[in-house]
Amino acid sequence: MYRDALISVIVPIYNVEKYLEKCIYSITNQTYKNLEIILVNDGSTDNCSTIIDSFIKLDNRIKYFFQENAGLSAARNTGIENASGDYYLFIDSDDYIHPRMVEILYNNLKEYNADISICDLHWIEEGESVGEYVDNNPMVYSGKDVLRKLIGDDLISVVAWNKLYKKEIFEEIRYPVGRIHEDEFVIHRILAKCHKSVYTDAKLYFYIKRKGSIVSTQSSKSLGDGFLAFCERFVWAFPKKDKVFTDWCFDVMLNEANYIIYKTNTDEHEVLVRNVKKMIEQILKDLPFSTHITWRKIIVGKVWIRNPKKGNSLRRYLHC
Repeated sequence: MYRDALISVIVPIYNVEKYLEKCIYSITNQTYKNLEIILVNDGSTDNCSTIIDSFIKLDNRIKYFFQENAGLSAARNTGIENASGDYYLFIDSDDYIHPRMVEILYNNLKEYNADISICDLHWIEEGESVGEYVDNNPMVYSGKDVLRKLIGDDLISVVAWNKLYKKEIFEEIRYPVGRIHEDEFVIHRILAKCHKSVYTDAKLYFYIKRKGSIVSTQSSKSLGDGFLAFCERFVWAFPKKDKVFTDWCFDVMLNEANYIIYKTNTDEHEVLVRNVKKMIEQILKDLPFSTHITWRKIIVGKVWIRNPKKGNSLRRYLHC
């Protein structure tokens, strides 16, 4: 093991009394011991405060912050702003982690001189138990490959909570307060700051699939925020002059627009559809001529604004 650096583990907490004890216990019992455990109670109204108090009495590595409910992004930001560690790790309070997660991520990061260390995750049903054996097989990505990892493995790359970050990555980055799908708004900016990343297929993060979680809940707010994040990513990517990544960002944006139009039926659906079309129209209107995106995609986009079905048919015909 490399010399122990201080690692800040940031846990935003809101009304998860059923899961919180297991989450905190999995952090306090890590094989890597030099941790600063930052618990941010985002205005919970259940028994979370009592559970947190019991752990504070047992472990002096815990730093506790209570704030009025402001959402996941605000809680994460509070954790970042009060962190003293050289590295940051985010854990959602209704999940838990493998006893060696911090150790493995840190060792991989140091061995390959990476800016970010990523692991795979294990999707589990409530009450399901998983084994503790892991086989660490690191893979290294550098330069544009760090961003392009998003293309091949969207979920693993997008989420905040299966990664160990150098603190410098967050010097100018915070999560957008008031937005759902907050990870989608910042992940490309995070990865762009990484000259090298290391990924292991070891399943070290245990994500509990539960009803009512942000991931499982669909609403006009959730869909609208997710689509806005994809639009902002495309606009951000365009001047980077990476044609492969820019084309992919365009595809994701249009795919999400189609999903909203044809696959969802939420509250205020018609308003949401109108807003989606307006956003794409404005993006294409402001887009300068460039060789950094396939011209066929621009044509498809302009047709799609006027008639999504025809735009999708043209997209299939042009194979883009």
